[in-house]
Amino acid sequence: MKNERCDIVIVGAGAVGCAIAYLLSKAGLQVTILEQDSIGSGSSAHATGLFTLLGSDFSDGPSFEMALASHSICKTMVPALEHETSIETLFQHKQAIRLALDQEDKDMIQSMGTWQSRYLPIRWLSATQCHQMEPRITKKVIGGMLEPDALQIDSYRLTLALAKASEQNGATIKFRRATKIKHHKKKVTGIEVPNGEIECESIILATGSWSNLFSDQIKYPIFVEPLKGERLILKMNGKPLPLFLGSPKGGHIITRKDGLWSIGSTGGRDDDDQSGKPSSAINYSPSEEARLDLLQRAVMVMPCLENAQVVQQLAGSRPATPDRKPLIGSIPTWEGLYLATGHTARGVHLSFITAKMIHDFILGSGNQQLFNYEAFSPARFNASRKLDYLEDSPIFEG
Repeated sequence: MKNERCDIVIVGAGAVGCAIAYLLSKAGLQVTILEQDSIGSGSSAHATGLFTLLGSDFSDGPSFEMALASHSICKTMVPALEHETSIETLFQHKQAIRLALDQEDKDMIQSMGTWQSRYLPIRWLSATQCHQMEPRITKKVIGGMLEPDALQIDSYRLTLALAKASEQNGATIKFRRATKIKHHKKKVTGIEVPNGEIECESIILATGSWSNLFSDQIKYPIFVEPLKGERLILKMNGKPLPLFLGSPKGGHIITRKDGLWSIGSTGGRDDDDQSGKPSSAINYSPSEEARLDLLQRAVMVMPCLENAQVVQQLAGSRPATPDRKPLIGSIPTWEGLYLATGHTARGVHLSFITAKMIHDFILGSGNQQLFNYEAFSPARFNASRKLDYLEDSPIFEG
């Protein structure tokens, strides 16, 4: 490969990286995406693609405002992507209910609803009202919070559509590993790949669970840890669900637009272990333990699912930060080096607004910021601090 040049290099071809490439290439910049594996091969290939705003993934303030903004952008951008690329993303709009199966669930859901109701027209449903909307829900349900406008999409198809649209706008995708960031006094000048170099003005690390592998090279710790998640795809006779279901302990139950059912996921429920492990300690293969756990929890919410057939079990890694908020923005002390990672289980949901934020950082925003972007700055963590989960990582050796 001969040395090449572009304006922006994006490392990582997941939903986040491809969404950034789409917006920046659409703005007229020369963009190159580097991917060491295949498009959407990381978290995006395993994600549910559910855009729901209730639950514990988002907190009051910039976190929820960010989720709302991405939800809104998605509703207009996805139809445009499908038109541009002719890729069917299995995009669907439905209502959603966050079900309470016991008093603990109810207290949690209603407590969060006190502030979520400032953003959304949500309302509490009685057990009778829940059963009227979906009679197959367990008789043990004691109520639920209704979200009027939730979305779901096939995350892999979405990533492919974003990649294709980026290429149609002039972006280039190269299946090569980024080996070294080139700079002059911490001003980005390019990036090395096997047998060559790409000169550029800016680099965006959209590298998901593997982001902290760059920490040693840039002399700045990237506080991202992998969090394993598994979910199941089921086939079941009977009517599709008229809405998306979720519960604090049970996770999600949805019927996809292709008729298959998705349940899960481990690592994303309120009572799951969120501690994380070093990437070398995670077994990324689907586990029988997770399969049984997912099925038991799903049957707890919808007993009829005991008759469903498992057609696929997906396992992957989500990039999580200590405060479970993403890292989006420039890396302190560097010029032209940006992070777009750490979205935990909401990378697909937040991909659109992450792309908008990076676009604004690089090109400037013609409009006022939609919320406080600084709340997600990589600078919010003390660069000298070594968190427990990273102390044994090779990036801190010596």
